[in-house]
Order: sequence, then C-alpha cells, then structure tokens
Amino acid sequence: SGLFGPGSNGHSEAGTYAEAVRRGGHVVVVDAANDDQAGKAKALLYELGAIDVEERAAQWKKDGWKGSDGDAAHLSGNAAQGRSQIED
Repeated sequence: SGLFGPGSNGHSEAGTYAEAVRRGGHVVVVDAANDDQAGKAKALLYELGAIDVEERAAQWKKDGWKGSDGDAAHLSGNAAQGRSQIED
C-alpha cells in the first residue's frame, strides 16, 4: 500500500489530501522509529496547529464539497512541506 492508500472507508485518501493542499494546506510525513516517537511527533504537530484531514473533509462535505475521485496526480512535491495530519 502507498502513502495515501485505502482509508478507513476503503477508498484512497489521496484525493482528500490533494483537496487539503488545493485549499492551502500542507502534508507532513513522519517516519518515526517507534510508537513513542510517533506519539511525540503527533502531539507536537497538533500543538503547532495540525488538523485532522478526515474531520476537515467531513466539514467540506457539509459545505458542499462532493469528495474526490482519489486521483492524486495533481499533488506536487510541495505537498510534503508544512503541516497537516499525522496518521494514528
């Protein structure tokens, strides 16, 4: 599976992340050595203002966003800079 593989709903999350980037967000990937480091990184990112992309996408859908087709072709290299969600 890839970085933006199937989410909890079985669909690719790539389109959701692409939408977050389109709306001005950024994606951060943390490659932690263990669960303790991952937890610390997650806590720090949230402290610095990271958002939960799935929660934000739910709000976008309430506001009329139709979702995505899962196509991440428009994600650029810049998508890996900045802040966003870190997976559990």
